[in-house]
Amino acid sequence: MKQIYTTLIAVLCIVAVTSAQTRNDRSERLNRHFPDVSVAERPVDNLNSLIQHLQTADCDQSDAVMKLSSLLDNAIQQDKSYKQAYVRDSTYYFEWDEALNDWIYSMKMVYTYDAGGNRTSWVSSMWNEVDEKWDNSTRFVNVFDDNGNIIQDRIYFWDDGLNDWDAFSIYTYTYDDDGNQIRIVSEMQDWFTSVMTYYYQTDYYYDASGNETENIRYSWDKDA
Repeated sequence: MKQIYTTLIAVLCIVAVTSAQTRNDRSERLNRHFPDVSVAERPVDNLNSLIQHLQTADCDQSDAVMKLSSLLDNAIQQDKSYKQAYVRDSTYYFEWDEALNDWIYSMKMVYTYDAGGNRTSWVSSMWNEVDEKWDNSTRFVNVFDDNGNIIQDRIYFWDDGLNDWDAFSIYTYTYDDDGNQIRIVSEMQDWFTSVMTYYYQTDYYYDASGNETENIRYSWDKDA
């Protein structure tokens, strides 16, 4: 499946970038983007280098989106592998505090599911040691069809200024009657205008046996 998460994505400097500090604040949040199960298992092989690339003045958003797609794809495949007989409703992460000589809260993930056992949302929160409370960080929302295929996923970051979730990306998936994924359309928030904008569309083609024979990627021309 070429499903791009909602992931974990990816992931990457969203709202208007008015200063280097704004980008740095965003990149710190991106590092938290793909927490699931354990630090060692996060699908973030190239996330740090991608964040550094995003902070450069000559960053190509289209290139960044393609890299994000790969990271998000890894994330959704990882998520599928965790489905078992039981349902996980939350995961807590801890850090070792040398001064206290004890484990302290770091992050938590809270999950929700539909009647078919598909994970429809999860919210990550970071532990605020000063106020001793959980602060919202990232939210993932998935929509499934009756066959269990994911037809849309959304990623949000928590915006302290708005005191609300701020949409980062939307991926919409289309399937044929045989269940083959035939199209992915991505929308992402423009860094400078904070408006959701189409980025690319990928169409997939199959032979009579269901084998993928070709895929074509289109970029959105906002000036056309």
